[in-house]
Amino acid sequence: MNTNQRSGRTMAQTATPATRRGTRSGVSLLEVLLGMGLGLGVLGGWTCLALPGSGSKVASETDGRRVRNQDQAAAQQDKQTKSDAKSDASANQDDEAKKAASAAEDRKKKVTESTGKNGSQMSWEEIESYRPKYNRLSTQEKYVIQNKGTERAFTGKYTDTKTEGTYVCRQCNLPLYRSTDKFNSNCGWPSFDDEIAGSVTRVLDADGYRIEILCANCGGHLGHVFEGERFTAKNTRHCVNSVSMKLFRKDEELPEVIKSPATLAREWQAAQAEKLKELPKPGQAATDGGR
Repeated sequence: MNTNQRSGRTMAQTATPATRRGTRSGVSLLEVLLGMGLGLGVLGGWTCLALPGSGSKVASETDGRRVRNQDQAAAQQDKQTKSDAKSDASANQDDEAKKAASAAEDRKKKVTESTGKNGSQMSWEEIESYRPKYNRLSTQEKYVIQNKGTERAFTGKYTDTKTEGTYVCRQCNLPLYRSTDKFNSNCGWPSFDDEIAGSVTRVLDADGYRIEILCANCGGHLGHVFEGERFTAKNTRHCVNSVSMKLFRKDEELPEVIKSPATLAREWQAAQAEKLKELPKPGQAATDGGR
């Protein structure tokens, strides 16, 4: 064995445990450093690999926000459009309501203007659209006047009154009777032996034998008429419900008659008949022209 070999063995044999530990520690540290480097490289690779994906994600989120903003803007526009349409519809409804109210006012004005007129002064269209506003009636008055009821005997306001004046229809103000034609019959209801000409209509009662009397204008029920009882020289008794009439004293002005459509129609027809009479008869014009 040569000197170098012995020297190498001697060095290996004389190496202390600390030296050997240091050597092993040095190897281990190198391995750790190499491992860390590899880890960092891997992490760096992951980071590099992740960067393109991150960019795509950001772009996707940006596009998503843009789409949401567009959707919100579209929704807002749609809401505004609906609001504008609703406002237009409301405005149209208001216009229609105003037109209807104006038309109703015109009709009301025509009706008001028609009250008190003669049917000959009106067109047929005006008469057809005419709706009279009769006097307001109580429950008892409606029962008698409109439903053909009868007030109890000896309870009426005018049964025994002797006040001078004119009795008019309580519903429409048409003059019906004069106090000078009233007499005491002790029957329990106001009695008259005559009516004002053309004011009372006679019809067969529902019972089949009595004669019912009605207001000639509005058709309100008055009572019944009887003949042949010889209470007066006229031998007639109009038995009338007090609630069907209203008395105006002779010094009071009579109210304006609220004419019914039927009354106006009769007046209009009478006026047309008079106009026909004024037309030349067939052949009359030719005869007159030949003179």
